[in-house]
Amino acid sequence: MPTPGEQAEQHIGETKGQPNHVHDLIHGLSTRFDALMPGSSGKARKPRKSRM
Repeated sequence: MPTPGEQAEQHIGETKGQPNHVHDLIHGLSTRFDALMPGSSGKARKPRKSRM
């Protein structure tokens, strides 16, 4: 019976990360954030000029 350490290392190298994982993660979080901020369009606004 393999030890827990051997079990943990048994499948190393058999899986690959998705190339667009970070993009998908950011997109998903952005969508959730936009749902929390109803007036937000998701785009940065330009700072207003002072009226003085």
